[in-house]
Amino acid sequence: MLILRGLGLLIFLIFTFPSLVAPLKFSNISFIHTLLKHLDPDCKIIIVHHSLKSEHFSSIYHKNGIYIYNFPQLNSSWTLHRAPYNLPNSQGILATPVSALFPCFIGILITQSSDFNWKSTNEFSPDEFELLSKHQVQIIQGLQYSKYPAMSYVNQKSILMNSLLLRVQLNFTRIMVANLENVVIFKFYVFLIIRPTIDTWYRTQWADSRSVSLVQPAKAIHVLNNHSRFPSFLDPPTDLSLISWNKMSLNLLGFYNQKESCRADEMGPFRLIREGKYRPRATLFFTLVCLGNFTYGKAEADSGVDRFRRRRGKESKTYSEFVNADSSREEGFTLSPYYTTNTLGYSFVTCYSKQTFSFGVLLKPFEVEVWIVLLTCAVTMLVSVALISGKKLYWSWFEAISLAQLFVISTLLERPTQVPHKLEMKAEFRVLISCFTLVSIILSNLYLGLSITSISAPLESKSITQFAHLAKPGCSWGNVTCYLQRLGGLDHYIQSINYHVKVFRERLIQDDAFWKEVYESFGEVFPSDRNKTWETVLRNSIRRVDIDSDFILLPYSIEQIFSTHVLDVQDFYARLRFHNNKTATNVLKKCKPTCKRIDQTDVANLQLLDLLDPWHIPHPMVGKPSNIIQLENEWDIEHLLVQCGKTALILREDETEWEIRYFDKNYPWLKLFRAESPILKTGIGWSFASDKISITWKIFGRLLVAGIVQLLETWPHMVTPKRENITKKVHSLVSRNALPDKVKSITINGSLQSIFWIYLALVIGVSLEFIVFEQNVIKRMWTNFNTIRKSWKIKWYFFRVYVCLRVYWTFEYICKKKTIKIS
Repeated sequence: MLILRGLGLLIFLIFTFPSLVAPLKFSNISFIHTLLKHLDPDCKIIIVHHSLKSEHFSSIYHKNGIYIYNFPQLNSSWTLHRAPYNLPNSQGILATPVSALFPCFIGILITQSSDFNWKSTNEFSPDEFELLSKHQVQIIQGLQYSKYPAMSYVNQKSILMNSLLLRVQLNFTRIMVANLENVVIFKFYVFLIIRPTIDTWYRTQWADSRSVSLVQPAKAIHVLNNHSRFPSFLDPPTDLSLISWNKMSLNLLGFYNQKESCRADEMGPFRLIREGKYRPRATLFFTLVCLGNFTYGKAEADSGVDRFRRRRGKESKTYSEFVNADSSREEGFTLSPYYTTNTLGYSFVTCYSKQTFSFGVLLKPFEVEVWIVLLTCAVTMLVSVALISGKKLYWSWFEAISLAQLFVISTLLERPTQVPHKLEMKAEFRVLISCFTLVSIILSNLYLGLSITSISAPLESKSITQFAHLAKPGCSWGNVTCYLQRLGGLDHYIQSINYHVKVFRERLIQDDAFWKEVYESFGEVFPSDRNKTWETVLRNSIRRVDIDSDFILLPYSIEQIFSTHVLDVQDFYARLRFHNNKTATNVLKKCKPTCKRIDQTDVANLQLLDLLDPWHIPHPMVGKPSNIIQLENEWDIEHLLVQCGKTALILREDETEWEIRYFDKNYPWLKLFRAESPILKTGIGWSFASDKISITWKIFGRLLVAGIVQLLETWPHMVTPKRENITKKVHSLVSRNALPDKVKSITINGSLQSIFWIYLALVIGVSLEFIVFEQNVIKRMWTNFNTIRKSWKIKWYFFRVYVCLRVYWTFEYICKKKTIKIS
């Protein structure tokens, strides 16, 4: 199928450009056969040319086949403008770069001196010659792929990591160099200059092919014979570039040479962190630069002014090895060397709370033990009064119990009821009432005092503990139609935000007249109305921001704050957007063509849509929409948080714990709340470039095995002077309110415990008096009990006799009836 598509395109080019096939002046037509013998037989080969004759390709053969294309003739228009970024071609060999069809790809671009039919090769300016070279490579890209291969394919499932371009120049020596960093289909570039008397080989350093160096022919042939040797065309990298999603974990920005990196590495992590005030991960950067023998290391993280180095030195450079920290496998780092070092999850911190009232406050003055003792005393008193009234005064048990209940309750409430004179005169009652009244007065006064204090004190504060509570749901659960429409329009919503940010940033630089001219210079249509970009965002949103229900989200480190020019550089926003897109894809795939309900397993994922839609994340590139707080100063985030409004600071779990400890120390009057469970949990680690020579991944692996990486990754960082200055500024802006004293709980200790011991002794004494001097009562109770027991025993005996006789009579009656019937 691929061969037919290639042949179709070849026929299309031949019939479209028949006049471009010029006669070949170079007499040796066997160079292609010779060259193909030395190329890796497992690679896919594509040969492009401008004017070679068909006899050059009549008998060539390759194991995986060869694609041959006839380019349009070189013309002067190629030297006037840049090469196009995309050439849509429905007949491209591949739709997108893949790795399953073949392990490598070699492009042979043949150019001869006769192809420059309007000017000699030495008469072109460097810029014109470079544009010609770029045009040729871009056309190859259009022939190779029907879709433009994005940069993400470099680190994903792609043959681009083993792709080589071999430029064959016939009869001219000026090398067609060009900076092809934006052209991703080739990673290695080799030049072969064929002249009648000599053949010369050159190589370049990666895509920047403006600088070339000679290669021995034997070495060139040896490398081309096996695609695993392609990286040997490159020199080792001279620079290390470390990019971190988590900016505050590195607090470095700019270039650091080898000398100062090795000096920092010799200091060791303890001195570097304690004296140099560096973050723990910065020591890993210096170690990699030093041990990797890099000329320079570049860190792209914190914009600390004291360590900012904008310019690199003048030492020679080949290329940079890129290392990504805090990257995830899910983000496309599938083929790169990768080490998982930590688990990422996001949590939030807020001091916003609601004061709630509960009738449980009426039980708070006493502890459980006090309530148990009090209830035991009351029951004991009730039983004792009832027994005295029933046995001594011969009242009915109903009257005795009723009076006992009324008396106990009224005494506890300090409103004792009037009891009969006969009962008052009983010694047992007097002893009990004196002790119980004393305890009741003490406890009731304590209860009233503590209750009043509890009720008049600030009410209990309750706050949010789930990410789902940070925003009002856009769709009610169970409304499948709403969710499907929302997921279907998610891309339009994100695109409208990105376009709004783009327009906002462009207007900060120049006015619309300038950008209109720029758009037209690239052949693009300038949008006519750019004044309503935020209105477009609102139209694509599920609803408007509700200031009563939606929190303002602050996914920024307090020291780093944010990138003021780029929106998607924020790691939380980028990961949340990636997660929401993944959720939309999975749910819509499950619901094709229709579905009546959404799985419960998707509930938590769908709730995260409300964190981005509607937009309630302040950022300079979003502008100043209504209902969203603006961040203008470096202390604004901490200031907003300590005001305890509807704002939530969203950070990684380890950063959240650090911030809570910091706020507890510097803002002791605040009560902070955090999420019970983190979101967006995934494994993160370090990925290393695999398309060129990588030095650092082996060094990093040894550090990981030794446990040094794990130590530095989990090492808590120190408070920086910058953060201290922010806190001092916030302290000057807010009033320091001391925390109200908590209501002290009442325990059975001290004087209260002594009172209970005295009361217990008196109760025991009364009980003994009752047992010793009222034995007749007990005897009468025992006699009555035996009388009742004997009476029931006799009744039970007669009942069983009656039942037996009844059964006998019934059986006898039935037998007689049957006998009469038979006779």
